[in-house]
Amino acid sequence: MILGLDISTSTVGFTLMNLTGGVEYMWYVKPEGDNMYDKVSSAFNFIRIIVKPHVVLTGPVTAIYAEAPNIMFRAGFSTAQTLSKILRFNGALLFTLSTFYNILPQEAMAVSMRKQVIGRGRFAKGLDTKQEVLKWVQSQMPSFRWPVIDKGKNTGKTTPNALI
Repeated sequence: MILGLDISTSTVGFTLMNLTGGVEYMWYVKPEGDNMYDKVSSAFNFIRIIVKPHVVLTGPVTAIYAEAPNIMFRAGFSTAQTLSKILRFNGALLFTLSTFYNILPQEAMAVSMRKQVIGRGRFAKGLDTKQEVLKWVQSQMPSFRWPVIDKGKNTGKTTPNALI
């Protein structure tokens, strides 16, 4: 099994894929806690509990892939403090998962990961990348409900299938 991660401090998306590329499970967790360490612990425990029955049925996690943080210092992007927080959280969660599964995580940019999984890293100008990924997810998992993120915050709502 391959564990794929999209890590942020407000929502951690994760996918379990079998070695032939089939999606076994996909969901997200909203890390909870008063500090970064509590949030890392809550995200790890949620993922560990969800992954366990799939691993028992289909085999162990043999690889961990995570989207590399897109860190940019430019006007209109995150502050240095926010970037530092994201990097610390990302590193702490990957270290925790790495230690638990005894696997060195691999990081890649989102474009590279999309190309490997759905066959396209970039989409034509004018197409919304997130909507194109949603279409692919819908084709693989018709009942999956994507979390709605507004200004970096998970609203707790999910997309209606009509939008996908």
